[in-house]
Amino acid sequence: MNTLNILFAVGLQNDLDPNNETFLLNISNKLNNFKGIVFTVNKSYPAGSYNSLLEAKYNDNEYCIQLSEGADFIDGIKNALDSSFHWGTLQTVGITSQEIIQKMYEMPLFGSNKIDFHIIGLNTDTMVISTALLLRTYFPNNQITIDASCCSGTSQDKHIAALKTATSNYIHVINSSDVEDIVEVQ
Repeated sequence: MNTLNILFAVGLQNDLDPNNETFLLNISNKLNNFKGIVFTVNKSYPAGSYNSLLEAKYNDNEYCIQLSEGADFIDGIKNALDSSFHWGTLQTVGITSQEIIQKMYEMPLFGSNKIDFHIIGLNTDTMVISTALLLRTYFPNNQITIDASCCSGTSQDKHIAALKTATSNYIHVINSSDVEDIVEVQ
């Protein structure tokens, strides 16, 4: 059985850009050198709809509004995506977790391969961890790896807390000096 590597690159959008050159270089290198299929997972909101969301109660700044520059990929990331086998972008607003999983099942050779999942992106404490936990729920016996050097949280403390949550759910965390990694899941 062959191993199919799938990389989820989440939230790599202008409105979420941490303006950190090292982070962007790490992301670009990961995308340019990844051997497998890349899914991008972006959130975007219809204009005028943000205030009706639960999230707006906790974050009063509208962001990633559909068709705005803020919802687009970070400029340096666009080129790296063009050079990878980019399967497609999954919009996460208005799509259920079951629909995300169904989209994956539609991929050629999905059922005939062992699948290892890899996750990078923004924000570690929201989109990255929710993607990782979603995958863990639907694929309890698959290897899932988060590359911490290619993730950024809303704060360093929240970033570390999300990575610790990942390891307690048997998700492999690499390139982090702040989180003790787990033994690889077989």
